[in-house]
Amino acid sequence: RDLKERYNDLLPRDARLATPRQLRHLEGLWVQVTRQKTWGKAMLAFKEFLQNRFHVGDILWIKREDVGKIESVLRAMREQ
Repeated sequence: RDLKERYNDLLPRDARLATPRQLRHLEGLWVQVTRQKTWGKAMLAFKEFLQNRFHVGDILWIKREDVGKIESVLRAMREQ
């Protein structure tokens, strides 16, 4: 499936949750910082990261208000 369409199947979506575009953006940042070599392992690691740092059980449950915080941490990790 085209990654530019990823998560669009979630629409319409609760306004309190991150948009599909925001989810794709966060996922893209994660791919830049993860040490995992496969997509599956990278996504499992992202799930663990979200749970440990932000108490979010899955990327699908990220709240819109938390996108900026998660983005800031991922950008900081990328700069290291």
